[in-house]
Amino acid sequence: MKYYLAIDGGGTKLNAILFDENIDRIAQATAGGTNGNFATAEVIRGNMEACIGKIFDGRTIGEIECVYGVVIGDFDLLFEVIERHAHIKRKVNIGESMLCANSSGVFDNGVIALGGTGSDVFLIENGKLSHVFGGFGAFIGDDGGGYYLGRLALRAAIAEIENRGAHTLLTEMITEALGGGDLRERIFDIYTRGAVVREIAQLTRVVGKAASCGDEIAKQCLIENGKALAVQTNAMIEKYRLPNTYPVRVVGGCFKSHPLMWRSFYDEVHRAHPDFDISPALFEPVAGCIAHYLHEQKGELSDDDIARIFDKYPEFKYII
Repeated sequence: MKYYLAIDGGGTKLNAILFDENIDRIAQATAGGTNGNFATAEVIRGNMEACIGKIFDGRTIGEIECVYGVVIGDFDLLFEVIERHAHIKRKVNIGESMLCANSSGVFDNGVIALGGTGSDVFLIENGKLSHVFGGFGAFIGDDGGGYYLGRLALRAAIAEIENRGAHTLLTEMITEALGGGDLRERIFDIYTRGAVVREIAQLTRVVGKAASCGDEIAKQCLIENGKALAVQTNAMIEKYRLPNTYPVRVVGGCFKSHPLMWRSFYDEVHRAHPDFDISPALFEPVAGCIAHYLHEQKGELSDDDIARIFDKYPEFKYII
């Protein structure tokens, strides 16, 4: 039996799947994120060791045929952690842009809008990354990502408690999510825990929940976030005069916070470019590594291959 390892490490979490040549699952694990912009080096190393430790727990595996994936951060450190358990025969750093594309079934040309902890818009041409819009990090511009959405929500809650904004369920729900008590104190507590951006980005779930309860301000936060990413997408299409044969795909956990963000994105792009095919990705990025493996083996990713991945990894189907 040959063993392969799929890796997806980002701002919020590190996902890993150990699979065989028939794409059957051997093991799976999840831990905290790997992005040095969002967590300390000590936290990141601990996350990697926890995730890979779970993958190899109770297993004696001499060699990994190939590690496929991406780590936003120090991939070499992750390789070091893996090689404490097994020799790696081959390493394929797919890259964030191409992993998002492969997760969407795009292997040649397309536009990929990523709304994760951060955000980017990728232009893929001839199977390679051609251009990137956005993705300048939380402190400069990750508009349309989870941090940006969490920050919008926090600012709305702060506006209410300071009597300069309307009532919103976000105030109570964010306070509770951060530990309860005084919201101002809870916000300053975030700075002491070493993962400020990740903690704020995790508030996307709270925003989605508040919107589902009918909160208008939460809904507006989601609409604004979707529009922010759509504006970048439209700008890319227009700057490079892209043909409508290039599909537009969205991927990332932020879109899953509530359908309103996707609807806002779709409406904005469709209004400007009604002839483009705009839809969500097929898989979560870690399962995109398996799609990449199949495409590498066969030179294509067929409908049957997509169905096989859905069948074997149903929890990694990308659903908004």
